[in-house]
This record gives sequence, C-alpha cells and structure tokens, in this order.
Amino acid sequence: MSFINENFKIYYSTDNDDIVKDFYYKALSKAVLYRRATGFFSSSSLILISKGIEALLSNEGKMELLVSPNLSQEDIEAIKNGYENRKNIIYSNLLRNFDFENIQFKDQYNFLAWLIYENRLDIKIVVRKDFLNYGIFHDKFGLIYDKFNNKIGFHGSMNESETAMLDNYESINAFFSWEDRDLERINHLEVKFNNIWNNKNNNWETFEFPEALKERILKFRTNTKPIIYIENNYSDEVIKEVKIPDYIVLRDYQKEAIKNWIKNEGKGIFEMATGTGKTITAISAMVKLIEQYNKNKIPCGILIIVPYKVLLEQWDEVLNKFNITAIKCYESKSKWYNELQYKIEMFNSNYMNNLFIITTNSTFREEVFQNLFKRINKDFILCIDEMHHCATDAMLSLLPNFKFKLGLSATLNSFYNENNIKRLIDYFENGIIFQFPLQKAIKDGYLTPYYYYPIFVDLTDDEKEEYFQLTKKIGKIVNLNKEEQDCQQLEALLIKRAKILTSAENKLKKLEDMKDIIKDTYFNIFYCGDKINNDEKFIEKVNRILRFKIGIKTHTFTAEENLKERNRILNDFASGDLQALTAIRCLDEGVDIPQLRRAFILSSSSNPKEFIQRRGRVLRKFEGKEYAEIYDFFVVPTLDKEQIKKMDIELIRIEQKIIEKEFKRFEEFAELAINNLEAYNKILQVWNMYSLII
Repeated sequence: MSFINENFKIYYSTDNDDIVKDFYYKALSKAVLYRRATGFFSSSSLILISKGIEALLSNEGKMELLVSPNLSQEDIEAIKNGYENRKNIIYSNLLRNFDFENIQFKDQYNFLAWLIYENRLDIKIVVRKDFLNYGIFHDKFGLIYDKFNNKIGFHGSMNESETAMLDNYESINAFFSWEDRDLERINHLEVKFNNIWNNKNNNWETFEFPEALKERILKFRTNTKPIIYIENNYSDEVIKEVKIPDYIVLRDYQKEAIKNWIKNEGKGIFEMATGTGKTITAISAMVKLIEQYNKNKIPCGILIIVPYKVLLEQWDEVLNKFNITAIKCYESKSKWYNELQYKIEMFNSNYMNNLFIITTNSTFREEVFQNLFKRINKDFILCIDEMHHCATDAMLSLLPNFKFKLGLSATLNSFYNENNIKRLIDYFENGIIFQFPLQKAIKDGYLTPYYYYPIFVDLTDDEKEEYFQLTKKIGKIVNLNKEEQDCQQLEALLIKRAKILTSAENKLKKLEDMKDIIKDTYFNIFYCGDKINNDEKFIEKVNRILRFKIGIKTHTFTAEENLKERNRILNDFASGDLQALTAIRCLDEGVDIPQLRRAFILSSSSNPKEFIQRRGRVLRKFEGKEYAEIYDFFVVPTLDKEQIKKMDIELIRIEQKIIEKEFKRFEEFAELAINNLEAYNKILQVWNMYSLII
C-alpha cells in the first residue's frame, strides 16, 4: 500500500495519457488522504474516479476539497453592491449548481450523501475577498498521502469535473516526497493548502460547506451503502470488451453446439461428457449473444448457477479470460449484497450494458438473493451447470422466466426416469440440442482411453452375519407393512446395511495386496465415500495403508479445506510432491486435475451422476498420458446356501436389486474400456451366482 512501489510519471496530459486511470486510480487506490484545490466543482467527477475513491474509503481514508462556486454576473454584481449577505448569495449559487430534480443524478447524490454521512468527504468553499477584481478560484493542485506519509503533489489544469476529465485538453505535473528534487515543491503545496483550508490566506476567504446543501444531499442517502461501478470509455483496465480470446480455439463440436443454441433462439441443453469443454463452450455461446446485444447497444446480462463454491471459483477464473468480471454471490451476503443491489439498479437504469452474476444453488434459493434478482427488468441469459442438481421442487419453483436459457450436464440421460428431471428439461423448452458422448470423445481423441479393472471383495464372516440379520429385519418391514411402510425405520436399516458394504474390512486387505501396482506411481486418486461423517474413519484407514504399508505420499482432500489449502494440495499433487489424493465426494464435480492417471473407487453409490463424473475426472487429456486406469471395488454380499434357504422370495429380490444397481456401474465402465472383454468375463462369474439364486 505504498506509493513508492508504483511507477508514476512526472507529467500527464490527455493527449498521451488516460489521467483518470494512469494517475488518479493508481494513486487513490493506495491513499488514506486526498486533498484537492480545484476550480468549478461537479459531483459527476466523483463518480468518474469512483474506483480510486472506493479504495481510498476502504483504507479508511478521507477527501478534503477546496472548491469555488460558479457565480453568475448577477451574483457578482449583487455582492459588489451589497444587496445581500455574500455568504447567502454564494450558498444560493451552490444550490443552483446541484441539479436535484434530475433523476439521472440520484445515484451520484446518493454516493455524495454516503461520503458526507461517514465523514469521509469534507468540502470548503473558496471565494476571493476582493470582489472588485473577482475571479473564480483557479488554482488547481492536490496532495495525496499513503499510510506511510509518502506524499504525491500535483499541479495542473484539470478541474474536478466530468468535462475536464474526458473532453478538454488537460495536463498535470506530479511531484513525489521520496524524491529529493520534489520535496520543496511538496512542502510548498502543503503549506498553501493548509492556509486556504484554515482561512489564513490574504486573498481568499474560506467558508464551510453549507448545512442546507448537506441536508439536501443527505436526503438522497439510501439505507444500503452503494457500491460504485461506472461504465465509461476512459479505462481499458476497468471496462474491457467481452469477447472470445484469440488463444481459445474452439473445436468443431463446440462450434456446432454454439450454432445449435443460437439456432434454437438461445434455449436448450448441452449434454457433453466430462472433460470435453462444457464450460468453454457455454461461455463462448453466451458471449456470441452478448456481442450482438452490445453491438446494438441493448443491455443484456448473464446469471450462472453452480452447485458448489469450488465450481464457482473455477467458472470465475474462466470467465475472466473472456473479459467478464462477475459478481460472485455465495456464503455471507455481506460479501456481495451491496454490489449486486447497486449494479442491478445501474443495469436497470441503462447505466450498464452488461451485468454478470454467478452464484451457488444454495445462495440462489435464499430469499435475500431472490428479492434482489427479481428486480432485473432487462434481457438475461440463465446458465445452469451440473443442472441435475436443480431437479428439486425448491429449485424448479424459483427458476426465472428469462429470455435465454442454457443447461449443462454430462449425465442427464441417466436421470430420465425421474419426474423432476423431465420438468427441468421442459424448463429449457427445446430439450437437449447438442450431445457429445464419452464414446465419441474418446474415439475422436478428445479424452484418454482407459483400462477398467473390477475388484471383487467378500464380506468377513461377522459382516455377513450382520448383513444377513439386517436384511431379515428389512424383509419383515417390507412384508408386514406393504401399504404403510415405516419409512424412517426402513431407511435407517438400509443405511446401516449399506455402511457395511461401504466400509467392508476386506477392501483394505485388497488395497494392501495391490502394493506392487501402486507403490512407484504418481497421480492417483482414491475415492473413499460421499459423506464425511460416515466415511472419515474409513478414509483414515486408507491413508494409513497407503502411507505405512505401501509407502506413498498422500493427502486427504475433502470439502472441509478452504480455497487456499485446497489449491496448495492440488499444486503439490500436480508437481509430484504428493503421489495420491484420498477424497470424499468433493472431487466428483468441479475440480480439474488433468494429470490424474489412476482412480481407485473404494466406495461408490448407485447414483449414475457420481460414478460417471468420477470416470470423467481421470480421462482428461494431458501431455504424455496415453491411457488411464480405473480400479473399481465391488463388495458383493455373497451368502451361503443355508442363509439363502432362510430367505423368502421378497428378500432375494431385494438382494438382486442391489446387485443390479452395482452392475449398472460396471456395464457403464466396462463398455468403453480398452479391456472390456476381460472385464466382462470377470463380472459374469458373480452375475451367474446370483442368477442361480433366483
């Protein structure tokens, strides 16, 4: 936060420099005090340099302005002739200079009101003592201080007005207290400012800013502090053209997807395999549309909804490549509410051409977000990533009726049997308008081919017995209460039984037996469950085997790490400092690690979304990565003949359904594997056993 670290010039002119960006913005963003003596003062100038002022205020800084009223000839004559008290004439003139009736300036006055209210802005009025030779206060100079008391002085022709900053030829000379050659000039400007500010100058009289004018301005203060955002052409750094960057070369299938979406009037769904560039494709499609709106000078915005904050951060990173800076709405509303409120007002009032918002499912559902977001009255694009997460009554009831809609999923076909998924597809009106399945992505060389190895695990005798007893209890509830089942008790028993399969002891033995396959490898991931509370003990056991029995460097990766810690872990993994990650669910969606070569699925649900996403993580292309490997641990609750005899047909059917769900995952993985015949032969042995039972 020191001026000394910045590269300032000694001279700026509007011919060669963007003075607001290159000087004001750079200096005020590191300042704690801004003292300015100027000529005619306009509130619009504060808006123009609001980026710098905003930073000044966040540093608990303050502005002190010396300004001159723009007195008319009639005002001057009245003062000369003593018709009225000159202070009253000056104050009346200042009131006339503020166009309170123009609704266009209400946001500017709100900003001024907040500055005054927080004692961050102090304005004094300077007039000549001798009105026989009256002229306005033309001496234009300023001083800017950082927290280390480094000072920048400047002197020049710029007024604090919008006209001066954008239209006229203006220039300033700058001086720096850390430069010996400038120290005397800085001291001179400081003494000069202090004398005028404290009304100790022989030629000029200084008045306090009139209370009546303060009160008029304070009436514009809203309950919510404004976040200033102004769209002007003065700064490429602040406002950049939204476009597809030259270094992003879209693939043919991505171009086809974009073309289909535009052809379908901006409504529809992209179903694309994980790793094929859904995010880039979606943003490019939306940018194409935004470019058309901007060309015609018509406002249009984008709202992106994602399920997790880690996905939000990844989307934000990619959006920046397209010169899109989105308001990130998640977690505490104090981080985003004021900015979103203000920018929606600016967007609705045509002060901004574009408004970009990205939020999580949970924040989107919050009443505070909905109340703001429903105020939008311009054309908007809604983009929903991992859209299957929105197939709930709560989300479906809140989705807006925007003109343009784009849904994204890798796994949508796996959910067609669900009624809410059908409702969600109907919401996008044109359904799936582009598909790029995994098989085609691998065949065309956009994803890595893979080997699939199913690993079958038996339960221990104790686990079998517990599993069998739980199965009997489940059967009783099913048989006795077929019409009115005790759902809570049944669900508890099913969860308890599923946990036996999830944490089966022999999984760890099988893992330890794979030492020779694992020990000298890198870029491995071990999926250990989907809920931290249920699976944290199991993941600890996995870590102990990997570290002490197999001898590899590993780190746990869950949803509990903050963003900084998460990035550190991923960097260590990518660099080879870690050989493996042990994960609980959080790597299913949103984390891009193209280096991954091996996935060990030690725990998995029957949810197709989960296991399809896990496969997609390991198939991303990476230099030198010729193929990937997936080791899938199946726990099959094999029962002996005596146990089978004790089971009625209803229980046998329950067991068959469990196996069928597991086989769905197997079929999905084995079908496209390089070694699919080998994998199928292995699974048939188990399938035949259960076919014999039936």
